[in-house]
Amino acid sequence: MDLPLTAVDYRKVTILIGSDNFDVMQPLALRKPPSKSQPFGVLTPLGWTVVGRTSQQFKGPVKRFVMRITVEKSDSAEPELEIYERFWNTESFGTRVKTQHRNTKPYAVDWPSSFRLVGGRYEVGLLWKENRTNLPNNRSMAMGRFLSLCRKLRSDKTLYEQYRDAMSNLVCSGIVRAVAPTEENLPYGKVWYLPHKPVRHRAKPGRVRVVFDASAKFDVISLNDNLSKGPDLLCHMTTLLIRFRLLPVAVTSDVSSMFHQVGVPVEDRSVLRFLWNESMDASPNTYEFTRQVFGLTSSPACCNYALLRCIFEFLPENMASRFGRRFYVDNYLDSFSGTQEAIEHCVPPKEALSRRGFPLVKWASSSQGLLRSFSEQECSKSQVNLNLGTTCLENVLGLCWDCETDTLCFPVCLPKTLVTT
Repeated sequence: MDLPLTAVDYRKVTILIGSDNFDVMQPLALRKPPSKSQPFGVLTPLGWTVVGRTSQQFKGPVKRFVMRITVEKSDSAEPELEIYERFWNTESFGTRVKTQHRNTKPYAVDWPSSFRLVGGRYEVGLLWKENRTNLPNNRSMAMGRFLSLCRKLRSDKTLYEQYRDAMSNLVCSGIVRAVAPTEENLPYGKVWYLPHKPVRHRAKPGRVRVVFDASAKFDVISLNDNLSKGPDLLCHMTTLLIRFRLLPVAVTSDVSSMFHQVGVPVEDRSVLRFLWNESMDASPNTYEFTRQVFGLTSSPACCNYALLRCIFEFLPENMASRFGRRFYVDNYLDSFSGTQEAIEHCVPPKEALSRRGFPLVKWASSSQGLLRSFSEQECSKSQVNLNLGTTCLENVLGLCWDCETDTLCFPVCLPKTLVTT
């Protein structure tokens, strides 16, 4: 079969044309081979192509490529455009022009909401958008979600008990308060109810987390639609990980329940209400948060600003500047040249943060000498159990860190079912 094929360097493919581009892939002519074991010649608007089997006499190496695509449905209310932008931003790691680092000095930040110290704890107002709309009273929507939750809890006694205990802890710790009947009727636009649901972590089967949905819409409006992200006070995750791997003595810690350590002023609490009753058969009572809520658009900025204010209030400026740039929300990561340097830069900040209700816990390090500076309750469980021969793995910004060998790894969960081809 004699075809006028164009000489092409197949080792350098510059463009791939999908079969959905029919205008350039449509067959205009066809040449059949002399035998069934040979390929066909197909004429397209771009020229002749060869399609079909190769000669059986071909003895060259054969490469096979297998691609697996998994699609998982997400319940997130995040707009698709933002999801795609975040996905493609990973392609620019290390290639973007370096910009000036974020200013972690809180007094240089033009903070857009109220901020004050109340009873030894910071209280930060919600970050409302300038064009905020009046919130409709969404109690009916919250009631529907609550009744659906009740049906789920009735069918699972263990889940109900765990959920009830989690709610009781919120009430007993003062994070939420019961709303009196005389307080329920507020002017239009001042009340919003947060639906809530249980979430279980695969690694913590005996623990249930109560998640409040600030993105739930009612009359095409949600609470998060009216809140802004505020000033960008977060350090870049990649930068933090590089600093964490820079020097021999690595250390991590977490601020315990960080969002619940920062208060909310009275004038903002009525939009942080929710329905709950331990008895699934009784009418629900109304509660409202007195602290920041995980899941609110403005909460990360509010809590990070309060954390930075605490750091610069009690630490020398040089130490505060370094310590403030080692946080990603509530996760602290750093590395030092030696154990003594690590002690000098970790112990004073821990004591400073505790003075404003930011307890640093779950301390983990590649240096056992540093960990001896903290109590057993302040150290990570994996560090405490290290002498028992257990694997010392810590979660560091989505990665697994083996403290004993000081190596990072990726958590991978492979399906147990066998795949046949």
